[in-house]
Amino acid sequence: MWFVLFSLLLSTCYSAVYTGELKTSDHWRFLAKFCFSNHFNDENGHLGVMHYNVSTPSTTLKLVMYLDTAGEGSWDRVYSDWKRGNFTCQDLVNMRRTGAIANVRSGKPGSMYTTQSVHPYYWFLVAADCDRPFGLDVDSYRIEFLNSAPQSSQEKWYLQFSYDQQGLGQGYIFLFVLYTIIMGIHIYGVFQLHKIGSYHTLVKFTTLGFTLLYSATFFYMIHYSMYADNGLGSPGLEGFALFLTMLSQLVFMFLCILISKGWTITTNHLAQSLAIKSVMIVLFVLYVALFIWDYVGRDPASTIYFWDSPVGYIIIVVRVGIMIWFMWSITETYKMEEEALKRKFYVIFGSLAAWWFALLPLFVLVALGLSDWNRFRTVTGITLFIDSVGLVVLVGMFWPSRIENFFTVRPTPLQATMMGGNSADTAAGNYDSL
Repeated sequence: MWFVLFSLLLSTCYSAVYTGELKTSDHWRFLAKFCFSNHFNDENGHLGVMHYNVSTPSTTLKLVMYLDTAGEGSWDRVYSDWKRGNFTCQDLVNMRRTGAIANVRSGKPGSMYTTQSVHPYYWFLVAADCDRPFGLDVDSYRIEFLNSAPQSSQEKWYLQFSYDQQGLGQGYIFLFVLYTIIMGIHIYGVFQLHKIGSYHTLVKFTTLGFTLLYSATFFYMIHYSMYADNGLGSPGLEGFALFLTMLSQLVFMFLCILISKGWTITTNHLAQSLAIKSVMIVLFVLYVALFIWDYVGRDPASTIYFWDSPVGYIIIVVRVGIMIWFMWSITETYKMEEEALKRKFYVIFGSLAAWWFALLPLFVLVALGLSDWNRFRTVTGITLFIDSVGLVVLVGMFWPSRIENFFTVRPTPLQATMMGGNSADTAAGNYDSL
């Protein structure tokens, strides 16, 4: 399984440069998509350009551009008709937006320009060879999409970025700096806890989840920085970053469930320990399977972004299910708790965690009402924001001067003596271990 996963990490990503070959019995086939910005024009009034260079034995190959808009020639209509087999190749070509077609000459570079300016649009590129009896035969192709961009130091952050991705590169740089500061604070706190033998298991899970998310942010930052230079980035790093992000979410959800059960807060006994661990193992396997399914099965021609795919929908359903489990558990634990301070803790943490669980599904739902070109970065921005707030809450909650107000983090003096002293090795002495 891990070999398959590693291989998928090296597969294609969403980019501005596409290369490959295309040999199929189909006469009409999707190649790439790009969302051109409408913020800048070049000296000729063009908003963007697509450069191409194709090597093919065919003399009748065409590149056809379809616009993501309502009405005749819309991509959704054309692509659904193609999948149903309702129209011939020539019928599909005739549905294009006027002028959005290029006759390919093998080995000779060419360009296609966009001039619409109302708002950003996705353009979908198709290779069509309706006259060749055996289908498409392309030995190699290179497609490059470019926006018109301001002549400044910020040019590279616009030029090759699809409109729905603009701003993410700078965002991940800022987030990495922020996480580095928070990580430094957290490491200092962990060091202090370790010195007094109080490096609680829940703190260890916080460290694990934070490390996964911090690493994912670093890899995303590297990917987008490379992307700004070459329009490709690093598909392996981008895929690995997505995988680490999914694992970090799973760790944080596990952490929330443990706290909702009152483990080391209300009780030192973890009820249903085996069941909780079994559910998390099943979810881990499910997440790996979903990750593989997404890279193998997602159709870029009919999905806008990750949360617009079947895998995204399943993860949302899983997240909502765990949220319901969390809320039920913390409510039952609250009823058992008698100390006012800890009851207040359950109310505050339960409310914050419930919002952390709920905001992603809520904004994915809200995003359905947004324009296609705004969905990806809107939901991504919201996700990064709520994860950052969640990290600050966890680091503050487990701070050395505060942690013992709520959590049992050290053995009693008698237990410490019986176990050989008050050290980090005896820190779990008076509560069930995992």
